[in-house]
Amino acid sequence: MILYNSGKNKTFFELERGIRPWDIIFTVSNGCFSLEFPEDEEIVIFHPYEVAYIPANTPFVRKVIEPIDFYQFAFKRLDDDVIYKGLERGKLHPSKAHVKNLLESAERLSAFPEQQDLSLGILSYQLTENYIFSRDNGQSVSGLSRETAYAINYINAHLHEKIDISALADEVYLSHTGLIWKFKKELNTTPSDYLIAARMQHAKMLLLENNISVSEIAEQCGYANVYYFSNAFRNYTGKSPSDFRKAYLN
Repeated sequence: MILYNSGKNKTFFELERGIRPWDIIFTVSNGCFSLEFPEDEEIVIFHPYEVAYIPANTPFVRKVIEPIDFYQFAFKRLDDDVIYKGLERGKLHPSKAHVKNLLESAERLSAFPEQQDLSLGILSYQLTENYIFSRDNGQSVSGLSRETAYAINYINAHLHEKIDISALADEVYLSHTGLIWKFKKELNTTPSDYLIAARMQHAKMLLLENNISVSEIAEQCGYANVYYFSNAFRNYTGKSPSDFRKAYLN
């Protein structure tokens, strides 16, 4: 279940402080606001296209600093979902450019009868990108071992290249099986499945943000053959790349 709402030129929050029984993703396209978790004794300022995460049942205080245009997603968290690994309250880490494009899509949600599914897609993309890019400059992803974090950072930086999982395992002094064991234990997935997921999320972004051909997107996602890319994308999303682009951009 997911709930979505938005507002324009708001000068105050109807609920400035309190606790809610669901998780909240909150973003503004204009203005800025502050967010505080009293037990942390730290106030964080959010500017346009920065994403705030407020976990369920967590006391918070938020105040409008400059009038805001906001977008809010409320949802029930699934603790066993891989995208929640590294999800920490406060400021998340998706690309501002990608968030901007997602919010432009969110503005049109009310016109679609399938609003629930589209809302879930936008929320899922933000959480997935936060998970994949939750640390910059080669630093470890929160809560992961050095070997797994290194592998993730390498994959994220080389999505356009051919990646040999066995060679990647060698880089962190593990066997192929050892790296799989690490991923299974820490992420409940395999390095190969993680690589496919990262490439498919990157492909989605390229399909929605750029007017470039499917064959070019295939190359940027590490596929030398557009047929293999299209087949992998269909298996992952249920749609061909072209149908996915049409469904969301039209």
